[in-house]
Amino acid sequence: ASFGTGGGRANPNDWLIEGTSWERDFFTDSRNSVPTSYGFLLSTAQGSGITPIDLGSNASYCTSGGLSDCKLNPGLITNGIYIVNGHLTITDANNVFDGDRDFVILVDGDLTINTDITVDTGSTVVFSASGDIIVNENTGANDFIEGLYSADKVKFTERPDFIVNYPEFVKQTSPRVWREVAP
Repeated sequence: ASFGTGGGRANPNDWLIEGTSWERDFFTDSRNSVPTSYGFLLSTAQGSGITPIDLGSNASYCTSGGLSDCKLNPGLITNGIYIVNGHLTITDANNVFDGDRDFVILVDGDLTINTDITVDTGSTVVFSASGDIIVNENTGANDFIEGLYSADKVKFTERPDFIVNYPEFVKQTSPRVWREVAP
């Protein structure tokens, strides 16, 4: 995931660290899926007899530029599970996630957010992308997004010195294995 540009560096050599042999179970009992992943949520909906509403099937769901410049229509987006087959760029979500309603938006691709996303108390929204989630640096008037976000292709930089220097009560007992993948 990318959360804007600028900022600091993980280390002076710009190493990118990925992959571990850590065995801690953050997943479901089956240990096969992350419960917020695109595939897990889609298969759970389908297994429950729920057919997600295709945001790309009706141009009125995304007014303006379609899925590549999506201004979500608060009059049409209601309680439910929505799906996008491809990339989605949200440029306006004003007054969509309100009114004590629940939303799940599945994106089979990358999700780009170019706007503030606010969720009223009593409402929920889950965005789950099979690709990356990109949040642009200046999303809107308040520069914040609310909701639960899950990206299947998240890569992150992890500093080994943070792991070594964690307070004792949060240290993990399982060993980690790192390898350099980029200088």
